[in-house]
Amino acid sequence: YKFCSYKPSVIAGASIAAALNGLEYAAIYKYDLFTKLHAITGSKKEVLKTCQEQIEAMVEGHKRQRKEMEFEMYEKPYDKTAESDDTTNCWI
Repeated sequence: YKFCSYKPSVIAGASIAAALNGLEYAAIYKYDLFTKLHAITGSKKEVLKTCQEQIEAMVEGHKRQRKEMEFEMYEKPYDKTAESDDTTNCWI
């Protein structure tokens, strides 16, 4: 719902910026990404940057949740046994 107020072109441009930021593209190539995205989308640089930051925060939140879920999955001991007292549903 955070992205409902953005135009699709802003979300697309900010997504590209977030992906390239993750790859450290702009830092490596000394590229002013937001100037180029502003020229392509016609959106203000500040709006693109704000949207990019929200996308990155969302991605980091999902990463954190996934790690927590994986940790919880392996943290709990497996407590099911192969033996069962219920012989009514035995197929043998």
